[in-house]
Amino acid sequence: MSLTFEAWLAEQHERDDFVGAFARGLNVENLEERFKRGKQNEHTNWVNIVLKMQQPEYVTTFNVAWQEYLLEKAALEGEQAT
Repeated sequence: MSLTFEAWLAEQHERDDFVGAFARGLNVENLEERFKRGKQNEHTNWVNIVLKMQQPEYVTTFNVAWQEYLLEKAALEGEQAT
């Protein structure tokens, strides 16, 4: 099973930086279930969530978090392929 942003973000709660604060500030339990009923694009779903929060500082933090997530996901998928 592939790493999801929701799962990755849950692992970031203890970080002492903007990404950790972002992870702690979201109430995102069971979002994957809601996503299944809508669009299948994980990034678009998360962009919509962040924009609805109407906290401009979260946009930049989300972008940083998303890039970190993609790097970790690629690394994990590379390990699984070998």
